Amino acid sequence: MDTLQKEKDKSGRVNFFTDNQGNESSIRLMSFFALITAIIFGSLSLINAHKPSNTNSNSSSSDVNMTFIFLVAAFVPKALQKFAEIKGETEQTKENKI
Repeated sequence: MDTLQKEKDKSGRVNFFTDNQGNESSIRLMSFFALITAIIFGSLSLINAHKPSNTNSNSSSSDVNMTFIFLVAAFVPKALQKFAEIKGETEQTKENKI
């Protein structure tokens, strides 16, 4: 029995970076890092935008674009994975009925 299963048995719940069965989820870890990066990058771009020496509007639009890209990277892969799992389960159910 691996350590994750032992942790699950002791506490009765799974960790943040594990799925419902207790398996480690690299998608959740990647999404978490992308979200933290988006928050940090967005905060830094807001701080940079309020500096009086910043007159370059091109850099602020690229900062917004990069923050948006990191936010998309944080949420879209997990949503796609969930969609694929649900679609796979429905197709498997259809095959079992036949």
